[in-house]
Amino acid sequence: MLLDLLNKKTIAVKMKASSKDELLKNMMDLAAESGNVKNRQKALDEIMQRERVMSTGIGHSIALPHAKTDAVDEMTVAIATMETPVDFDSLDNKPVEIIFLLLGQTSNITEHLKTISEISQLLNCGETKDKMLSAESNEELMKILQTKCS
Repeated sequence: MLLDLLNKKTIAVKMKASSKDELLKNMMDLAAESGNVKNRQKALDEIMQRERVMSTGIGHSIALPHAKTDAVDEMTVAIATMETPVDFDSLDNKPVEIIFLLLGQTSNITEHLKTISEISQLLNCGETKDKMLSAESNEELMKILQTKCS
């Protein structure tokens, strides 16, 4: 399912950002490239509100900001690797190098949870994280994401 949600427009390699807020805004711009975001500002506000409750910097240099919102037409995922790590108030206090932004519809919580689970499985797969960080293009990153776990 995760792979069905991705396309080259919603992937960025070596994204530039100097702060958590700038990174989240850049990720929302990337998500908007999907054509599924009806209200970019509302979706961004909901992501920011979620971050105020608790950081989605889950550790190991990975962040998974997510929100259930009616600001999207369908489940939307954006993925980026960072040019330089960004402080994200992560649970382990490490800056973020890989970020997955997930916007799910309020009416489809099951799909939202399944997608979060898929992302988790992907990142627990061998050297996937290192391969993602070494990708030099959106196409290369997409191929890495399509590789089955061994």
